[in-house]
Amino acid sequence: MADVKTPNEPIVLRDDDSESIDLFVTVGTDHHKFDRLIDYVDDYVRARREEGIPIRAVCQTGTSRNAADGDSEPYFTPAEMAKYMESATVVVCHGGPATITDAMKCGRVPIVVPRDPGRGEHIDSHQQRFAKFMSDRGNVVIANDMHQLTALIDAQLSEPERTRQVGDAGQLEATIDAFAAVVDRAVYLGERPGKPRLPQRFRRRRRPDSSPEQYHIMLVTSGGGHLAQCWALKPWFAKHERSWVSFDLVSVRSLLEFERVRFAFTPTTRNIPNLIRNLALAARLMYKERPDVIVSTGAGVAVPFFWLSRLFGTVTVYVEVYDRIDLVTMTARLIRPVTDVFLLQWPEQQAAYPHGTVLGALL
Repeated sequence: MADVKTPNEPIVLRDDDSESIDLFVTVGTDHHKFDRLIDYVDDYVRARREEGIPIRAVCQTGTSRNAADGDSEPYFTPAEMAKYMESATVVVCHGGPATITDAMKCGRVPIVVPRDPGRGEHIDSHQQRFAKFMSDRGNVVIANDMHQLTALIDAQLSEPERTRQVGDAGQLEATIDAFAAVVDRAVYLGERPGKPRLPQRFRRRRRPDSSPEQYHIMLVTSGGGHLAQCWALKPWFAKHERSWVSFDLVSVRSLLEFERVRFAFTPTTRNIPNLIRNLALAARLMYKERPDVIVSTGAGVAVPFFWLSRLFGTVTVYVEVYDRIDLVTMTARLIRPVTDVFLLQWPEQQAAYPHGTVLGALL
């Protein structure tokens, strides 16, 4: 499959690192256009220029149009994203969980403009709900229209200390340790929280008093935040043999450049032909690779892989996606009957999944 196409040619960014950046704006990598945010930024920069206040904006535009009054590129590498988030005075972004948490890791309080499904900017309202959740925790501020965005940018430019926050560096390490422990217990001992122990054919033998042996992991994910959450498990999966199933996107190719990747068919939401194609792909890959564990962080492409796991004696590990706090996702409904280890990232998610095990946040 081809990479995501951009609607126009990218503008080459200036290389003068000494020139300060006032705004860094990112719309994410979703295939839905988010021209509204670019319009807001153009209007803001133009209005300030007319007042004699020059504003430099750098925009990551994805499939949206390029900014008329700022430097634009469709995609940045993770390192480039971190560089701009750390150096810009103000970070403005969509409501994607990976983008928000990337800003938080850079010590920033981003201004979030959630995508609106009513405007065709996303498939549902999860960005609006997640942004509200993070706003209530004091991690972001929300702008739903041009008036709110203008006021928030002005406030952060005039008082840069408003943009800073302190993260919890040890939280992710503890989450990964807990993840590794629960997966090892499922693989070697057949333990499944809230379910009967796995039959022997699903387990690997473990030598007494030995460290867990290396086993084969298949990570099945879409791009964007789903991929970022899987990638956060790198300290765990780097110790094992592994392969990936994802989509042929620029962002996926960039992050997984040195990983073994097979590309699935997209879109998956309510797309029966692609479900059949991905089912055939899952059958081929699982027959050939015989993974010990399949891991997914909420991506719909995982559905056929999880169901076929029963035929191959594969342990399945599902981590409910970071930004769905109070609603049951379609993927969770579809894979729940064949999931061995069902993990949550927030205590609040247990209201929707009372039998899930709270793991901790991966972002």
